[in-house]
Amino acid sequence: MSLFNAMSDADQTEFKREHTAQYNKLVACDKIIKDMTAADAVTTAANDLPSKPNLRDKATFYAAKAALDALTADQKQYLTAETISVIDQAYEQVLGMDQNHVQWLIDELPPRQSHPCRQEADQRRKGCV
Repeated sequence: MSLFNAMSDADQTEFKREHTAQYNKLVACDKIIKDMTAADAVTTAANDLPSKPNLRDKATFYAAKAALDALTADQKQYLTAETISVIDQAYEQVLGMDQNHVQWLIDELPPRQSHPCRQEADQRRKGCV
């Protein structure tokens, strides 16, 4: 397609008019190449995932899932079921770990009333009344 695009507008128009079937094949092949390239990037992302999901590499897992979700149906047809499964399962595991970590952080917060800053703020408020 790059050679076609390098042609002048007039030459492109003439080629399309005189070689319609060949032009349509060129466009179809270009689309397939782009779809396969997009799918290949997702396959590479799946292959590059760490073997054990972990929070340290969560951005990598989230990026692989986002890349998978961004594919069109036409692009996804070039992925194997295994690639999709690897990404989906790893994403779910990391998401669960991330949610558990956030819950742990919340659970570790000191009670609201016992925090020294809260007590100081309450004392100041009483003095302003």
